[in-house]
Amino acid sequence: MTAQHAAQNPTKDQPGTHRSEGPERRAGQGSPERLMSRATSAAALLKALGHEKRLLILCHLAGGEMTVAELEEVLELRQAIVSQHLTRLRLEGLVVARRSGKANCYRLTDARTAELLDCVEALFRDGGPSSTPE
Repeated sequence: MTAQHAAQNPTKDQPGTHRSEGPERRAGQGSPERLMSRATSAAALLKALGHEKRLLILCHLAGGEMTVAELEEVLELRQAIVSQHLTRLRLEGLVVARRSGKANCYRLTDARTAELLDCVEALFRDGGPSSTPE
């Protein structure tokens, strides 16, 4: 195998590759085998979190239930825009709505979503990741 071919086609046996198996795997890295069965759900969650306004809505809801009007005010967005994002988040199963008089109140459906938001906040606390992990 030529050096150029080796550089273009790394395998786990070559030094300097990014794959690691067994005990060398860093803490926090998930098993690809475990994630494969949930990859579609994980991708949908990350896609929903991938929009700035939806992420902000989830961050506000992590603090507790809010009405659409309250979200409009804190996000400085029109009701139609907030409702569109809430609908998407509801369809993804991230928020649930309840009627209170004339108002719709929203909250997170799962505490794990709040935990994920905490991780995102911690990752970007000091301005974001300054470098990629080795």
